[in-house]
Amino acid sequence: MNLAQTLGIFLSFYASEERAKNPSGTIQVPFPGPVAAYIAHHTDISQRTLAQAHLFFAGAVGSEATVNGEIYNVGDTSSAGTSWAEKWARLCEYFQLEGTGPAEDGNNEPLHVGEYMRSRRDQWEKWEKGNGLQQGVVQGASWEFLDIMLGLTVFDRQYDLSKADGAGFLARQDVVDSYFGVFDAMRVAKMIP
Repeated sequence: MNLAQTLGIFLSFYASEERAKNPSGTIQVPFPGPVAAYIAHHTDISQRTLAQAHLFFAGAVGSEATVNGEIYNVGDTSSAGTSWAEKWARLCEYFQLEGTGPAEDGNNEPLHVGEYMRSRRDQWEKWEKGNGLQQGVVQGASWEFLDIMLGLTVFDRQYDLSKADGAGFLARQDVVDSYFGVFDAMRVAKMIP
């Protein structure tokens, strides 16, 4: 979930900016990437599941005979993975946004997170102060990383989890719920309103 922080800051900032323009209407946010990235499958893993895997395979919890030096793929999804098409709308709902598919119909310019955020750099500090947030949280976000993860990963990249499953490590968490957990923690930490 290393992109959850930057995604949460972006969606929160986007919701604030766009709601200021349209206070009573529905605010749509298109997926910021091409259709190929939107439908590509990948394996997500939360920090919680990753920590559980470390303990399990180290033999500390639930595993009696783990072979030292073995490599295991772990994730919160099945080996089939998940796509942004399956989770984008739910993630956006957390911020009272309506998540839609990519704007790739020739009539609309696709949304690019980095460009969107950089074009509003002069509003970052005002947004942070106005919402009582940590200062510099927007500045510290990696917009380039988010652009890469949402826009350039146009191929399937899911892991085969059968070896971990066979060893008895079956811990899973709903992928979108794990994002919500990060967003909730970010609110407590005053990173997003």
